[in-house]
Amino acid sequence: MNPVISVVVPVYNVEKYLQSCVNSILQQSFQNFELILVDDGSTDSSGALCDLYKNDRIRVIHKQNGGLSDARNTGTQAALGTFITWIDSDDLIHKEYLEQLYQLVTENHADLATCEFLFCDEGERVLFPDGEFEKGTLDGKEALIKMLQGQLHGSSACALLLRREIAKKHLFPFGKYHEDDLTTYQFYYEAKKVAFTKRKLYCYFQRNNSIMHKPFGKADIAEMDAADELYTACSRYGTAYADAALVKKTRNYCQVAFAHAHLKEIDAATYQRIKAFLKSHLTELMRNNYLGGKEKIKILLYEMGLLRTVQRILGE
Repeated sequence: MNPVISVVVPVYNVEKYLQSCVNSILQQSFQNFELILVDDGSTDSSGALCDLYKNDRIRVIHKQNGGLSDARNTGTQAALGTFITWIDSDDLIHKEYLEQLYQLVTENHADLATCEFLFCDEGERVLFPDGEFEKGTLDGKEALIKMLQGQLHGSSACALLLRREIAKKHLFPFGKYHEDDLTTYQFYYEAKKVAFTKRKLYCYFQRNNSIMHKPFGKADIAEMDAADELYTACSRYGTAYADAALVKKTRNYCQVAFAHAHLKEIDAATYQRIKAFLKSHLTELMRNNYLGGKEKIKILLYEMGLLRTVQRILGE
């Protein structure tokens, strides 16, 4: 009999973190799952560590390095479960992660279930909050709009449980950063129903050496390119989706802009690209109910070329 859930973990040079990640999966309260470890051509001992876990329900796939998308796709194509969840190999999950998400999809007859992230700095003790948390269901298309607006989960492929047939239909784009932005919107759009919990069940570690925490470079350009592509794709669905995708695009652009105080000196073309985008949508953004007041002030200051000066005065 096939497992109910396939847990896919892409692995690349994470010998320091892999054991904690895998242990958090093996200690789940829900045990009807298979674990697929995809060693993406690791050059450290990660591949050998994966082999130590191999047993009847833990499969290990060794492949040439192809990047995160390729590793996820390899695991997805091999998955036997009714549902699939992706977990990054340097993160970990709450012991009830699978149980909670599986209850959401089965009790609500949903195609997709999501929870929230617990963000932790490297070395920080992980303390998942307890208590009662909001739960609910949405039509998939409504969920997509709320995700783009920042009201639901986010565009990450992690911290969600998805029907296998939808996952296999929309694979991650090969060789791109921000591959989640280019894929998960399709999961939401196709899902007839999305169930969610506001409970934080997935611990996302913010590591200094990760792709998302490096100096300005290709990943930043890719973040903006992904936002452009996502906006174009969602605009085809209709005005409501375009409006929501504009919020997501703004936040992607601002993430790059605000993270690099000297962007004008580092990459003048990207600096002007951001300024031109903000200027062309400024009135619309100032009226948008899904952007916070602080976000709007920073957008105004950036567009006017004053953000860096104000931050210096405030000591930020």
